[in-house]
Amino acid sequence: MRHRWGEPHRTEHETSRACLRCGLIRVTRHDGPGFPWVEWHRDGLRVPAERTPPCEVTAEADAR
Repeated sequence: MRHRWGEPHRTEHETSRACLRCGLIRVTRHDGPGFPWVEWHRDGLRVPAERTPPCEVTAEADAR
């Protein structure tokens, strides 16, 4: 299943979006020189990944 991203939350140095199905947060950092980079967070912890982690639908989200 693919992620379903919610509305973006933008600050000066990053943009974050949460998956409405599994709660994974995609954080795009755009501070400093060079290209922006993406980090992934789940349950308050950073998820080490080079590509988008799979959508792990929770039981509550699946019931909706």
